Amino acid sequence: MIVKKQLIIDVIGDIVSKFLYYDRKDDENLPIDSIQDAIEAREISIEEIVDEFNMQLRKSLGENT
Repeated sequence: MIVKKQLIIDVIGDIVSKFLYYDRKDDENLPIDSIQDAIEAREISIEEIVDEFNMQLRKSLGENT
């Protein structure tokens, strides 16, 4: 079971890379560095991004929290 856990954790790193860079390459509305810039400008916090990801994951898994 630990192997599956590690695979899931490894995928999270991929998701973050896509979120911050690879999915931004062709995005006209949210280009590369725009998320980091928004965090540095205090337009959004890392905690807000994590909270939203948490909520969407739970929603997708059918949890009500």
